[in-house]
Order: sequence, then structure tokens, then C-alpha cells
Amino acid sequence: MVSGTSYSSPLAAAEAALVIDALQRQYAWHSYSSIHSAMWLGTVNINRLNPLFIDKLGKGRVYIPWALDWTGSSVSNTTN
Repeated sequence: MVSGTSYSSPLAAAEAALVIDALQRQYAWHSYSSIHSAMWLGTVNINRLNPLFIDKLGKGRVYIPWALDWTGSSVSNTTN
């Protein structure tokens, strides 16, 4: 079983790498705030799925297609 930061850290690092690459391809630049915004806005709120832990489980679940959409990259028409 995998849980906690042992599982989330690699996912966050992979998401950051994909966001940086998308920003480089789209705009030929990136900043900390643009990376942070894309990653922050590319999450799914999970509070209603865990009512006993509202706002205690971080920002939410990583959903990389949304993060890449915020960079201006069109990656897919996949819905969550």
C-alpha cells in the first residue's frame, strides 16, 4: 500500500515537469507563479468525498489534463 507524501511527491514532481514543458513550448518561458497557478488550478476538490477531513487533505487530487489546459496546451477532451 502506498500513501502520503511517498506517493504524492512523485506525482507533484511529474506534474510540475509536464507543466514546465508545456509553458516552454507554448510561451518559451515560465515563472514560479505560472507553474504554481497551473498546478493549483489543475486539482479536483475532494472535500465532499471526505467530509470528516475537510481542508485537511491538501488542495485536492491531481488532475494533470486540467493543469495543462491552464497552460494553454490543448492535451485532450477528457473529462473527469
